[in-house]
Amino acid sequence: MKIAKKMLLLSSGFAGGFLAGYMISSVQTSDQFRSQRKRVETAISRFNRVLSESQEKLSEVNIRLKREFRHPIPDLYRATEPLSLDENELIYD
Repeated sequence: MKIAKKMLLLSSGFAGGFLAGYMISSVQTSDQFRSQRKRVETAISRFNRVLSESQEKLSEVNIRLKREFRHPIPDLYRATEPLSLDENELIYD
């Protein structure tokens, strides 16, 4: 988990530095600045969306792992409860 946080921090720092350098690098007209600002804002919003989705998935995996390690032997009654079995489906030898 610590490695993922470090990689996330490193990649977000790199992306932020890259975007800041790109915006400062050349003299721009106001129209170019607005279009680049829009692209940067969409990139940042996309990054934030992906970040939140990945955090949700990680929390789901974390919860599932905790649950499975807490109860390593499955409850067979709970696992087969939603299955329906009629007498017509039974096979008699």
